[in-house]
Amino acid sequence: FLEPKMVTSGGVIDQQELSEMPLFERYIVSEAHACAEASASALEDYSIGDAGTRAYRFFYDEFADWYVEVSKTRSAEDQEASQRALSYSFEVCLKLLHPFVPHVTEYLWQKLFNSDGADKALMTESYPSLEGQSLAQDAEAVALFNDWKELVRAMRNIRAEYNIEPAIKTGPTIICSDDALADVIRRETKALALLAKVDPERVTVVKSKSDAVIEDDAVQLVVSDGLEVFLPQQDLAKDVKKELDRLSTQLKKLVKDIGGLEGRLGNPGFADKAPADVVAATRASLEEKLEQKATLDASIAEL
Repeated sequence: FLEPKMVTSGGVIDQQELSEMPLFERYIVSEAHACAEASASALEDYSIGDAGTRAYRFFYDEFADWYVEVSKTRSAEDQEASQRALSYSFEVCLKLLHPFVPHVTEYLWQKLFNSDGADKALMTESYPSLEGQSLAQDAEAVALFNDWKELVRAMRNIRAEYNIEPAIKTGPTIICSDDALADVIRRETKALALLAKVDPERVTVVKSKSDAVIEDDAVQLVVSDGLEVFLPQQDLAKDVKKELDRLSTQLKKLVKDIGGLEGRLGNPGFADKAPADVVAATRASLEEKLEQKATLDASIAEL
């Protein structure tokens, strides 16, 4: 069911090759190498759980959550480097996870990295981090990418706070005093559009607030020192009718639930005969739903 889609990772990425890669690729390879060294150190100290946790977190939190997503937006000129970093980092993941899930990792490695059927196995491959050797890393690239991630998170949070539908694209004005980070934001607008749901044609990046035209009612996000975002109020405005319909539906369900709980508590057969803890739990549930109803009533009144 799994067709081979990756080529061999091509050997260890050294400092020279790493330095020639775009920022996102330098970040994921650096993180893969850092995880490999930390996991190897943990295994040498017999901290088996720590080694497994590090491998797991790198695979899910860095590789899958972030790099796989941004790799979908790589330009034609970055495609070769992206494929190299993607393939390489995934093979590192398989090697780091192999001691913990050997059957799964062996199967995937054979399918993806040994598709010609050569007589070899993942368990006999070199561990990503070898004793006495340092793997290439770029601390500046990791720091820049982490700053970029904070920007994405902040913009996702404001969308969640305002309950903005995924189809609506925002047009942010980004104030960034760090020239290197500003260049990354400008270069990677496609990735920002994918992960933060912005309109790439409306993204503005400037060094200071005086360099931009910002509406008085724009919503301000302070991401970090020297990094702020201003979002036009109209981008965050809710579809009032749709929001009222949504809240009204919730309110109807709450009213029905409240009626059922009040009826149960008002029934002498339940109040007098049911166990005390069950009656107490029912009263607590009623109080909770009454509080929810009050919140909904206030939201509807505000709209």
